Amino acid sequence: MENNSLPSTAPRHCGLEPQSPNRRIAGQARNDVNGLWMEGTSVLRRTMKAGTRIIAHQGGSSSGKTWSNLQFLIIKALEKPVYISVCSTTLPHLKKGALKDFIQILNNYGLYNEKYHNKTDNLFRVGNSFIEFFSLDEPGKARGPRRHILFLNEANLIPYSTFQQLLMRTSDLVLLDYNPVDEQCWIYDKVLTRKDCTLIKSTYLDNRFLDKSIIQEIELLKESDPDLWRVYGLGMAGELFNTIYRPWETVEEMPEGGDVFYGLDFGYNVPTALVRCTLKDGTMAYVEELIYQTYLTNSELISMLKTHISGKQPIYADAAEPGRIKEIQLAGFNCKPADKSVKDGIDRLKRLQIHVTSGSRNIISERKVYKWQEDAAGKLLDIPIKKQDHALDAIRYAFHTHSLRPSGKYVMR
Repeated sequence: MENNSLPSTAPRHCGLEPQSPNRRIAGQARNDVNGLWMEGTSVLRRTMKAGTRIIAHQGGSSSGKTWSNLQFLIIKALEKPVYISVCSTTLPHLKKGALKDFIQILNNYGLYNEKYHNKTDNLFRVGNSFIEFFSLDEPGKARGPRRHILFLNEANLIPYSTFQQLLMRTSDLVLLDYNPVDEQCWIYDKVLTRKDCTLIKSTYLDNRFLDKSIIQEIELLKESDPDLWRVYGLGMAGELFNTIYRPWETVEEMPEGGDVFYGLDFGYNVPTALVRCTLKDGTMAYVEELIYQTYLTNSELISMLKTHISGKQPIYADAAEPGRIKEIQLAGFNCKPADKSVKDGIDRLKRLQIHVTSGSRNIISERKVYKWQEDAAGKLLDIPIKKQDHALDAIRYAFHTHSLRPSGKYVMR
């Protein structure tokens, strides 16, 4: 590092005395940095030895890559004063994943002190360093202040243009991790090909701290779903061969203008999904995830609809729930039962050039695992597997039913 001082945009103090980095943590010694004895996996050790500007972690489920990266950031924070950013697609995603794990790691080693945690800004002081957590759900956030170290969690869900903006504002080191679901992702040809990038591959076998129950669940994929086993078990790159929709282009925000309408798939124990759809020039389609939440009553859903929808744009909802549709209509919304023809709806979507906003994490995740069923001989059937399809159903309802409106009038077929 050329300069050990914090960036000019970083907070210079929190009104607190700095923590001492020279403390020994009880337990088995695995990584000793300035008195921090931290037990880790082989993923952590390989990360510490990488020595390149960019370190890319490609791994299957529960391989320990995110946990190891957070341990590594704590070690770097205690070496000398640095400003570190940890970011991902949305704040809820960070809170449930990396941010929760980070606090757990600090607690595990007696490093967490609530006085050093600015909960409003998700900012932590570790030693004489600062570590912030922020989402990339708004385009301007990537063009914010500079930093020394960046950790991009689930980088495959973020557009390359966003990564470029972050990279240009990071002086020293960039960490990123991802599940290798989409072989078309920009990481493969724009990051892994760089001479200053180290690729670290990992699987659940690299994580010796996993519970046996989790290992058993992952290994069940060998027989139940060989394609998911390849990606999430073995950590191997590749689009699942029987995926229904090919990769959709990612955009940072919805366009202005166009024909705007909504799709709604009801749930309770499974997520209720609301998507905003825009159609321009007949074939240019844009989608954005607005609601994706379990245990929503209809009154709670209606309250949320009021924050997302104004005016009388049509909402095409799951026709299997006429009572819920009627209640939404009585609340003042232009809610209509959707045509649920699955094959026709999928064919309609395949004729469109679909773009999805980068913050629509569940849409992106569902598309990658939405597959055709197979018969006993392995032949693909024209029937989707009913699993992780809530947002995709809402998208299908919206675009297919909206296309059945001759001369702008809504009709049911």
